[in-house]
Amino acid sequence: MLSIHPARHCATTNYKVPQLLGTEGTGDAALERRRRNGLVHACATADGVAKFTAMRIVSILSGLAVLFTTLAFGHLMHHYFVNAGEAAHSPPFLAGMAIGIVVGIFSLIGACLLLRRGR
Repeated sequence: MLSIHPARHCATTNYKVPQLLGTEGTGDAALERRRRNGLVHACATADGVAKFTAMRIVSILSGLAVLFTTLAFGHLMHHYFVNAGEAAHSPPFLAGMAIGIVVGIFSLIGACLLLRRGR
């Protein structure tokens, strides 16, 4: 059963807004656990939920875009290495591949952070 509890101060918008909880009579520890897991929003007004939802959608779409771009980059790096021939043994080529791998790893981490809301 959903209930709306008295207004609490919202730090992100500086408004006092009601809090939506999953069940009646939950303690502060349960509320904090739900908030950490993304089940309760810090700001729950009609405008706040709409803005939060829109930003969440943008965050998910950005995360997916970065993830697919990272996968495409890894695919191109693989084909570049396989088709390099004799150049694959030169130090500049290997240094470029190492830099490309590091960039790919950071890109993958960024995609995961966007999809998981920075947690």
